Amino acid sequence: PSPTPFTSVVISQVYGGGGATTGSPTYKNDFIELFNRGTSAVNLAGWSVQYASSTGTGAWSVSAVCPTGPCDLVFIGASTHDELARIAEVKSWIEANGAIWVVRPKGGRAEVRDTDVIDAGLAAGLVDNKIASFSETQGAMRLVYRTKDRPKP
Repeated sequence: PSPTPFTSVVISQVYGGGGATTGSPTYKNDFIELFNRGTSAVNLAGWSVQYASSTGTGAWSVSAVCPTGPCDLVFIGASTHDELARIAEVKSWIEANGAIWVVRPKGGRAEVRDTDVIDAGLAAGLVDNKIASFSETQGAMRLVYRTKDRPKP
């Protein structure tokens, strides 16, 4: 069933040009940013992001809670170690109580492992606080500011 729509959660940014093999895309990874303009947290369980490309279609499931007030929920894809370096840049996009979901291929042959995402997050001043399965082929890890390191509004 479709989730109940919430008018307080809006998509504030979308970039679907990541992973282009020709030209010079602005960013190497796709991302979506959600913002909760409401007065209470919104449970995003059951929501998903659908996508289609020249190589097929798919979906990422979302199972998170978007707190009230300024909150960014940014998704980036990372299948190489070079792409993990972008976490430091993306960190500047999130609010103090926001999060970055790093989505990566699953499996023993994947170049990027959970420990690589944790290390990249720590290098950017973020910590992991949730690991999830986004699909049969993609896993994800949520990175956030440590409470003591959160920027003051």
